[in-house]
Amino acid sequence: MIGCVLYQSLLPSLLGAVFLLEAPAGQDVPASPGTAVVNFPEGGELRVFVDYVGRTLGVRFVYGDELKGQTIELRPSPVEIPKDRLLPMLAGLLRVHDLAMVEVSPNVYRIVRAEQSSRSVAAFLPQDQAPDPSSLRMVTQVLRVPTAKVETLAQGLAKFTSSARSELISVPERGLIIVTDYESRVALMKTILDALDAARPDVTMASVDVGGVDAASLASQVTAVLAEVYKKAAPGETPPTLRGDLLSRAIVVIGSQRQIDEARQLIDRLRPAEAQRTQRVYALTYLSVDRAKALIEKRLFASAITPAAVHLDADAPSNRLFITADPDTHALIEAVLTQEDLPLPQAQRPLRIYRPQNRKAADLLATLSQLLGQGAEFAVEPVASPQSTSSRAKDERPSSVTPPAQEKVQTPLVPPVPPVPPEVEAAMARQAARVQGPDYLLVEDEATNAILALGTPEFHAQLESLIQELDRRRPQVLIEMTLVAVTASDTLDLGFELESHDLKGAWDYLVFTSFGLSEIDVATGQRMLLPGLGGSGVLISPENIPILLRTLATHGLAKVISTPKILVSDNAKGMLRNVDEAPFTSVNASDTVATTSFAGFESAGTTLSVTPHIQEGALISLEYELSFSNFTGSSSNAAIPPPRTTNSFSSTVEVPDGYAVVTGGLDVTNHSDTVSEIPFIGRIPGLGLLFQNNARRKTQTRIFAFLRPVILRDDEFEALKFISLKEQEKAEVLPDDAPPNKPLWMR
Repeated sequence: MIGCVLYQSLLPSLLGAVFLLEAPAGQDVPASPGTAVVNFPEGGELRVFVDYVGRTLGVRFVYGDELKGQTIELRPSPVEIPKDRLLPMLAGLLRVHDLAMVEVSPNVYRIVRAEQSSRSVAAFLPQDQAPDPSSLRMVTQVLRVPTAKVETLAQGLAKFTSSARSELISVPERGLIIVTDYESRVALMKTILDALDAARPDVTMASVDVGGVDAASLASQVTAVLAEVYKKAAPGETPPTLRGDLLSRAIVVIGSQRQIDEARQLIDRLRPAEAQRTQRVYALTYLSVDRAKALIEKRLFASAITPAAVHLDADAPSNRLFITADPDTHALIEAVLTQEDLPLPQAQRPLRIYRPQNRKAADLLATLSQLLGQGAEFAVEPVASPQSTSSRAKDERPSSVTPPAQEKVQTPLVPPVPPVPPEVEAAMARQAARVQGPDYLLVEDEATNAILALGTPEFHAQLESLIQELDRRRPQVLIEMTLVAVTASDTLDLGFELESHDLKGAWDYLVFTSFGLSEIDVATGQRMLLPGLGGSGVLISPENIPILLRTLATHGLAKVISTPKILVSDNAKGMLRNVDEAPFTSVNASDTVATTSFAGFESAGTTLSVTPHIQEGALISLEYELSFSNFTGSSSNAAIPPPRTTNSFSSTVEVPDGYAVVTGGLDVTNHSDTVSEIPFIGRIPGLGLLFQNNARRKTQTRIFAFLRPVILRDDEFEALKFISLKEQEKAEVLPDDAPPNKPLWMR
């Protein structure tokens, strides 16, 4: 809820008037004719004030949720105000709440957000109509430029626009400038142009920065002094024109260069000395920066100190205030913080239990420790009761103010932590995760997956909103993988063996070729065929050379299809492994004995690692790693693992929901041609084939992997139940081994 506190002494300088409300029923507060009595000290809804203005002036206001939760206060009360200031004061009040009032038709106004108040909804002012300097409604007006340098003047006027929502368009060929801004800003620009039009040729314009001083009040004061001076010293001369701008903290001076210099000197004399204004840093211990800022502004208003004389910046992450003011104001601020920046009593630090529905409490605490800023301490260890960590006396508190002479901010001492309830101590004793800050303590209860929180009501409100945003059920992704491996092989073996012998003559001899197709008995010269696949032929003749022929052709085709599925949560990592393991041994040799022991397993198979990230537009970003390996043979030694071939792929792709992406596509072809021959003779064309053994091998392997992610968003898990039932039907397994419940008749 946003609140606005207004004080009677500051209303003329801030808005030009005050806000009006009827006196509560039952109080006898007389009002003069044409005025209204304001009696609203305890705060009320802004909507009530809007309705009152509509009834009093006979106009209609159109609004939605813009006024919901907006409140106002008026101090002191009651006060009597002219009714003719109702509408401009309503515009000022809306401006305080970052709202704007747009006239859509006669006596009909629309209340919108300030950022929505653009050219499309701005009211149009005729060129001859003077804009109201006290009005804060958004208007558009065409201004005539009294000089040929339209673009140069437009650049100068652009410095006085209110914000990025304003618009300034120059039309040099017509000598016009089209302005869309708050009506008070348009009035300022029109005053500048009128002064340039009515002045002598040497009239110029200058902007004087006044820092943190109220520019409008100072401009009025300087204008009054200059009027008296010119009245006595130069009765026939027109004094310069001064207009103060609260947002830019500057005074626009229009006149001759001599008049501008005189006005600048007078502004410097009447402006509070900047040398007395210093910046100090206030490090808060228990108060939040928003609460401390509200308390300081309230005390400054009560002390009749204009807000323009104090510059205040808040740094929420470090919980510090940067304030520029004079020494007396700094003393007042220090007194406010000394009284208010105190630890809350135990009764004002309630204990609440938060039970996450979709995430682990420890994970939430780890995230909250980062969100809560630098003051948070995250740990997963047994800790002692915070009561024993504070040894300071009850009336001792750290200094939260940095003296002016120091350059660095003093780090406040660790504040005393209030007594911890038994529930929190029990959770801390179980080595639960905890987050501790200056005025709060969060502890995880692993048994119930709950977060025990001890802190101020403001902290509980912030913590509840954070947990609601973080504790959300993440969608799941069902990833279907189809792995296809196709292997085709072709082999051709062709070999000849020859033999010639004479073991009965005076000279015995035995000559033969051998390529492993047969064996020769060297004593008798007889050939013995070895068993094997293929076709064999033998030519035997005592008068000729015996010939042995063997041929073999092999064709193979193997296809492996694997279709595993894995269910993974969004942004989580899933792993799927289907491997074969081959054991191998190791030999430990010593001087006396050698021992053989088990050394481990060598794995080969399919491994899939995937991490899905759901994006906008039903897109899924997949980070995957796929490895496909197999044993290519057996080991000749038990101590050596078998040979293995591995193919792996890794990438990140974006896939629409329900579509498949093809990865892999590996196509490997191996050719081998082995020739065993008798030297020299085997090289003879044609005849050399009788002295050779040929073996040809061709193997082709193709590997394809298809990944198809499907998002399961249903909170009732109906899609997951349907998929599970289908898989159970394929496996011929029904839930609880019950027979299927099918209808006997349907129509």
